[in-house]
Amino acid sequence: IKIKKEPNSKEFPLLFRLLYNIICKEHLILKKILKHLLNKEFIKVNNLEVSTLILFIKKLGGSLYFYYNY
Repeated sequence: IKIKKEPNSKEFPLLFRLLYNIICKEHLILKKILKHLLNKEFIKVNNLEVSTLILFIKKLGGSLYFYYNY
């Protein structure tokens, strides 16, 4: 996925790997959520060699809990 941070900025690839056994529909929803969070600048693309642990847990209503640095 190519994501633009700002209209005149470089495109950053969104690197991901399926860590959880999710179906295609859930995967597309997750990508949409991540794009939305990137556009709102709640999260940012990180090119550092240091990583952050991220966990998504499905709520009873179908939405996702988002945990980081757990």
